[in-house]
Amino acid sequence: MIDEQFVLHIFIFESLFCLTKTLSDHVQATDLDLASAIDLVFAVVESLIDKRNAEMRTKIWERAIEMCETVDITMQRPPVRRKVQPCHPKEFLVNSQTRLRNPLETLDHCFFPVINRLIN
Repeated sequence: MIDEQFVLHIFIFESLFCLTKTLSDHVQATDLDLASAIDLVFAVVESLIDKRNAEMRTKIWERAIEMCETVDITMQRPPVRRKVQPCHPKEFLVNSQTRLRNPLETLDHCFFPVINRLIN
């Protein structure tokens, strides 16, 4: 385990891929039944919509904390690091991360967009 962000991402994608694996296996089967595949697609989409809530976010967060405690990784809010920008590039747009992201923000910036993409 690398750090808390890595652990959090593992739990996010494990949660989502457990749902989509059954659909993937069924769609790739040689004896595909189109009607059951369509039903399964609608069931997976409904399950993904159900996962897109604060309760699931909390469950994933708690599971990640438990795993981090098991392997002695501390889940803590990283310090906000602010860099003083030099005067000369002030008129330019800088498209980069300027601070460390809180692990809880990872859920909002990763978990929900991935679910949205899968639903679409």
